[in-house]
Amino acid sequence: MAPRPNVAEKCIEQILDAAMVVFAQASFQEASMDEIAREAGLSKGAIYLYFNSKDALIGSILDRLFSVELDALKELQTAPGSVSDRLMALDRQVADDMIRMTPVFPILYEFYAEAARKESVRQVLKGYYDAYHERLVELLKQGVESAEFRAVNVHDVASAILAIYEGLALLWTVDPEKTTWGETNQTAIRLLVNGLRTESN
Repeated sequence: MAPRPNVAEKCIEQILDAAMVVFAQASFQEASMDEIAREAGLSKGAIYLYFNSKDALIGSILDRLFSVELDALKELQTAPGSVSDRLMALDRQVADDMIRMTPVFPILYEFYAEAARKESVRQVLKGYYDAYHERLVELLKQGVESAEFRAVNVHDVASAILAIYEGLALLWTVDPEKTTWGETNQTAIRLLVNGLRTESN
């Protein structure tokens, strides 16, 4: 007998898809749960059955957007090859993800605005950055411990990598003609990796 479909999971995905459409057209402040319910083809009560507030809905969208990146970075921690090669592989993955996520960039920057106003959203965003930073640190430690990289403060380097990606994302949003994912980001990360290598590498 085939497994029965998970109705709750299907409804949650349906709601998140609808919310992303609504939030991409209007700000978080302007969008209403009624609009999200209409877009999802569900009742407002059904929305509140799974999400008790708009903030909870926003947090779930953020988790959905970034979970793929966290999973990819986790896999790279145990992948074969040098740390330098794995950082460059991560860079290619980030570029692909950024291009894929272009339609939802307005939502991403709404998250930053909401994080500045609301502690609940800020904690969700902070949780993502903490997890990503921690996994970068573990990867960089491998490079230092194997003497592929110089003895550096891996926490600072991880923060620098995050800053490169976040800064490029902002520049790309404002002026995409001067910032090309797949080229600009590779130049930046390659310079960073070359600066980390020991003389023998």
